Amino acid sequence: MSGSTRKYDLSVAAVLVALSVALALAVLTGYRYELYSLEAGFFILTGSLATAFFLAFIIVEQNRPNKLPVGTERSSLADFQNAIYKSSIVSRADKAGNITFVNENFVAISGYSSDELIGNNHRLINSGFHPRSFWINMWKTIASGKIWRADVRNQAKDGSFYWVDTFIMPFLNADGGVREFLSIRNDITERKRNEEEIKKLSLVASKTSNAVTITDAAGAVEWVNDSFVKITGYSFDEVKGKNMRMLQGAESDPVVVKRIRDRLSQGNSVSEELFNYARDGRKFWVKLDITPIFDADRSLRNFVSVHSDITRIKEYETSVSAIARELASLIENANVPIFGINGQGRITDWNKVAADIFGYQRHHAIGSMLKNRIFDKSWGDQFERVVLQVMGGASLANLECAVVTQGGKRLVLLMSASPRRDSDGAITGVIFVAQNITELIEYRQSLEEKVIERTRALHEALQKERELVEMKSRFISIASHEFRTPLSTISVATGLIRKHYAKLSPEDLDQKLANIQKQVEHMTVMLDDVLLIEKANAGKLDVQLREIGLEEFFSNLCTEVQRSRGNTHHIRVSKSLAFDRVNSDDKLWRSIFINLLTNAIKFSPGVALVDMSIHASDNHVKVCIKDYGIGIPSNDVRNLFEPFFRGGNVSTIQGTGLGLSIIRKSLDLLKGTITVESTPGQGTEFQVTIPV
Repeated sequence: MSGSTRKYDLSVAAVLVALSVALALAVLTGYRYELYSLEAGFFILTGSLATAFFLAFIIVEQNRPNKLPVGTERSSLADFQNAIYKSSIVSRADKAGNITFVNENFVAISGYSSDELIGNNHRLINSGFHPRSFWINMWKTIASGKIWRADVRNQAKDGSFYWVDTFIMPFLNADGGVREFLSIRNDITERKRNEEEIKKLSLVASKTSNAVTITDAAGAVEWVNDSFVKITGYSFDEVKGKNMRMLQGAESDPVVVKRIRDRLSQGNSVSEELFNYARDGRKFWVKLDITPIFDADRSLRNFVSVHSDITRIKEYETSVSAIARELASLIENANVPIFGINGQGRITDWNKVAADIFGYQRHHAIGSMLKNRIFDKSWGDQFERVVLQVMGGASLANLECAVVTQGGKRLVLLMSASPRRDSDGAITGVIFVAQNITELIEYRQSLEEKVIERTRALHEALQKERELVEMKSRFISIASHEFRTPLSTISVATGLIRKHYAKLSPEDLDQKLANIQKQVEHMTVMLDDVLLIEKANAGKLDVQLREIGLEEFFSNLCTEVQRSRGNTHHIRVSKSLAFDRVNSDDKLWRSIFINLLTNAIKFSPGVALVDMSIHASDNHVKVCIKDYGIGIPSNDVRNLFEPFFRGGNVSTIQGTGLGLSIIRKSLDLLKGTITVESTPGQGTEFQVTIPV
């Protein structure tokens, strides 16, 4: 290696060493005064060294006496240029400022493609942040052939802003005129953001009345605000580089101190209250809020602590605590259930009596929703209204409410509700004082039920008495009419027999005796009907189940009815029987269907036909009996099944008005139903359904 080459290498090394030392000192100074993070400083140092090396290479290269071989020189220069292009944002522009070249980093950070950038001026990325004088100074500097360097805020294509440490070097012609400009930039957006945050923090910390300190990761003080000096009495110089443990003393709680130390050692934030000592020995309470600050790589960098003097608050808390303890003791030992809620409805107070009555221990009740814990669902909405009124400032008394214990027992409480207020008089919740009146309510309800039952029984007795009187009145009215006719017939017949017995032929005598027997049977039927109604009303009519053959039963029944009515009408029967044998009460069936068929014949004097259809399926027997007689007036249908009721159009036809009433009573016992459809002058149709 020649002497000139050795001198060249030493020159380059000297330049680089000098620049490295200067830049390292600048970066450390910036980091020391919180202008940027250590990561950002390292990035700036790397970019600046690369730039310095590039410039030193160009400057020294011009005076290098013995150059390397051309191939080797070009290869080294290409490697160096490639390194710069990959690590920095590089662009070239002509002497008018129009872009002639951009590297990939320029395209990536600006958001513009190379086609959009080349041929345009750098004004394309101007954010408008810097004043006009800033750019005039730049052009004066680089136009005179000097290097210009500054922090520039640019605007990307998407509208976002980014900061770059900008280095512009003019290249000159042989005559000293500017040929083109080379710009090398490094992204310092994060550093600028940190600088802004530090400015804001410093501004806030300087204005707050709370003490603010910044320590390094080891806890050594780096900065304090004026409020710290006022509160503690220590100047910044007295605490600089020291740990905040210097403020602790004999009465500082060692448990809290250890908890703070443990959380900080884990990089966690801290919020604690601690007893501290000022420089003059004055003791004061402080609320510590300590927040760790991390670098981008999550390495711990600093702690920011806010010290709030809460001495007066603590003194007030002490006096309030004494009063609160007395009140808590009074509530806890009261002989009635006392419980309270906060504004969200969660239980905050729960004394011993409340725990005994409701079955929930204090630790189970506290924090749960009172509405869901004890109140019956039926009282839920009213509870909400009560809470709303009390939270509005009202005090309520004599609230009767239903609650449910843990064991499911339902209780009734008589409650009063009052607002709970804080030290400023603001309503924060509700206090309830209750009394268990379950036994009293049950006794009251028992009395009320007895009164209601006796009143109901008396009402029913009176109603039955009225019905009985009315029935007797009807019975006397009808009996006086219905019994008079057969009795008169019997009286006349017996008189004729007694008076003219010798003159009567055997045939005449048999006819008159038969007439007497018929009237006696008629009266017997009426008496049987009355007795049947009385039994039904008294609940003495029972169902006696036995097997009934439907075919045989209805065949015999029709024959019997036709014969008893003198065969004046023909009963036309149609059947559809899925089964023939059923279990039911044949006496009740006879009472139902004899009455219906007899009525059908009796109330259709001009038409000698009655239709009866029988349908048995699905565990039911349905029987429809239809006549074509005088029909029933529509206003009489609703009273048709009342005892002794007769339609308005049957006054000339014998009857007691008991037949349909007997039918209804019989069907009630059989759990059957009956419906009626009738048109005056056209006939009546009854449909009976009996489950079997």
